[in-house]
Amino acid sequence: MFEFEWLESEDEFLEKLKLAKHRLPKLFSRYTKQLRLLLQAEHKTRDTIRQYSKSANDLSCLQDHLQTLVPNNFVAKLPYLRWAYVQRYLKGIRVRAERLDHNSVKDEEKNLQLRPWLEVYQELKLMELNWNQRKNLYEFFWLLEEYRVSLFAPELKTSMPISVKRFTRFLEEHFPEASLVVA
Repeated sequence: MFEFEWLESEDEFLEKLKLAKHRLPKLFSRYTKQLRLLLQAEHKTRDTIRQYSKSANDLSCLQDHLQTLVPNNFVAKLPYLRWAYVQRYLKGIRVRAERLDHNSVKDEEKNLQLRPWLEVYQELKLMELNWNQRKNLYEFFWLLEEYRVSLFAPELKTSMPISVKRFTRFLEEHFPEASLVVA
């Protein structure tokens, strides 16, 4: 419900809490509107996946991605600030599903570009991370979502410049101790 993602201190929390109490009436209408839009996008994405996914593997891959973006308890897990982005990522899944129906070979080529970075992310998730590293891993997750958009639905545009070079630089800067190799 708050319009930020990470709090650095208890004082910052108390300041944001005071601000939120003041803004709550206005936020409620924006919150419910965004919630409705996100739920509609999620429903439309589920329908599109079912309609266009021919193979069980494709269906499973897209459904898993959808479930990652909009888990059952997403209202508690997903910061409000990310909801509009997630709607665009869901549209990206729909575009991918439609294209996958026409050209699964091209989809697999793009997926091969994505897969090593997903493996790096999974490896990092398994590591014992401190608070700053968890925060950076969270940021890396959203970079991956932007990368998916750039690969599978470039017409939707990314919210920031995204590239393999950017991933590498990000990992070197935030996870230098990790022996992560992307081929």
